[in-house]
Amino acid sequence: MTLDAPGNPDPGNAMAPGNPTRRSKPMLAGTVATALAAGFGMPANAALLETEARRLHKVGQAVVTQVIDGDTLLLSDGRTVRLLGVTAPKFASVNTERAGARPLRAEQAKAELATLVDGRTVVIATDRRVEDRYGRLLAHIFLDDAPDAETDHGWVQGALVDAGLVRVSSFADNRTMVQDLLAREARARVAGRGLWSDPAYRVRSATQPEDIARRVGRFEIVEGTVLSVGEAGGRLFLNFGTDFAKDFTVVVVRRDVASFQAEGTDLKSFANRKIRVRGWVELRGGPMMAATHPEQIELLTE
Repeated sequence: MTLDAPGNPDPGNAMAPGNPTRRSKPMLAGTVATALAAGFGMPANAALLETEARRLHKVGQAVVTQVIDGDTLLLSDGRTVRLLGVTAPKFASVNTERAGARPLRAEQAKAELATLVDGRTVVIATDRRVEDRYGRLLAHIFLDDAPDAETDHGWVQGALVDAGLVRVSSFADNRTMVQDLLAREARARVAGRGLWSDPAYRVRSATQPEDIARRVGRFEIVEGTVLSVGEAGGRLFLNFGTDFAKDFTVVVVRRDVASFQAEGTDLKSFANRKIRVRGWVELRGGPMMAATHPEQIELLTE
């Protein structure tokens, strides 16, 4: 896949070129490798994906020296990379699974990512926001020595989502490529791949707010019908029940409403419509989730 390379938008974060020497491509194994080799989950409109990728900024290459977890890498130049657009199961959250019933999902994601990239030269591409508050580089990663590196088969995030090892997670200042990731996630979910065969990672129902409330501080995906849309105190509320002290609610602050409007989305029109929302669960009376950009909310066909 061709990436725009105008230079790093933040010169202070310029990447060292890493090791440009080509390495022998290791034998790939596991579901991620299968995804790359077979190319399943290709977008319906590859040209659209190519256009999206041009919005990224190629900031260099480096060798992956360590895989920390399913969405975090350490590079040969000393930088830590947090993969954009996805979130992997975390080791601190494995108590959500039945002990001994299956390999821990956090271990699976880490092992597959290591199989894919450990010791290999990768291309690093950033979006609008370059670093997170922990100083980690926020980037999309591409396999530089993949036989088809000029296509999306070498896109690491795409392969992980195809295999059902991670869920799609985005932020208002890093939205490039997310629509394609959402489409891939939907296909993996329907096929029951990876996490999507595990009840611990199922899509939650907005009609069960007590279930959602038990997951405060965790990333979740919730579906339900919006019963009403209210506005107060500079916030828009998508209400999934009538008891605001216990029912699930999605909250959008006024400054973020414009982001939805720019995409042609009228949040007030969501009353009596079914949606899917993703984000981190908070507790403000009942369980709630803050939405800051359109990719967090999907309007579902009845």
